[in-house]
Amino acid sequence: MPAGKIGSTAMKRGKKIKNNKRRFSFKEEYRESWSYLKESQSFIWGSAVLFAVSIVLGYVLWGNLVFFDKVLKELIEKMAGLSGIKLILSIFWNNLFASLMAIVLGVILGIFPIIFNAYNGLMAGYVIKRVSDVSGFSEVWRLLPHGLFEVPAILISFGLGVRLGWFFTAKDEGKELKRRIISSLRVFIFIIFILLVLAAIIEGALITLDG
Repeated sequence: MPAGKIGSTAMKRGKKIKNNKRRFSFKEEYRESWSYLKESQSFIWGSAVLFAVSIVLGYVLWGNLVFFDKVLKELIEKMAGLSGIKLILSIFWNNLFASLMAIVLGVILGIFPIIFNAYNGLMAGYVIKRVSDVSGFSEVWRLLPHGLFEVPAILISFGLGVRLGWFFTAKDEGKELKRRIISSLRVFIFIIFILLVLAAIIEGALITLDG
């Protein structure tokens, strides 16, 4: 083969490889995050339903859930010495870690996100019952802003975790598992992270004002 032709072929291959390299685009990553979120909406809505049912059970069966008093007391004591930016960062990191674990541990058949979801729902129902008994439902409504961004972020994490664990239903399990891991982490970075930043700022401000 003539040297000129060989050089031309090499240049074409090099150009093709270069063109195949994907450049990072925040806009594109964000768009794909929402695309996967919509693709996973049945799992997210399922998580929302489980959470709602668990809240009702926590409210009705509160007498059997008094162990939550100890959990809540420890949480309050942990936050008591914090204020301002430290309080916001503490809330943010706790929620961020919980969300990440809900997704990552979901790889085990989606079992752990389901357990975490039910646990959080039961605790929320228990808190609503105790607060309403002491201060009435008017006080319960004051709790809603605390979960305005936090609850959606956590429910998205639960839904993605369960979907990740059901990768075995796909034809090519290995390929699908990789795709779901990458897509879930993309949603975690570009959507959940932002929601939790907003949640931490609002919750920290509300706790400071109430204090």
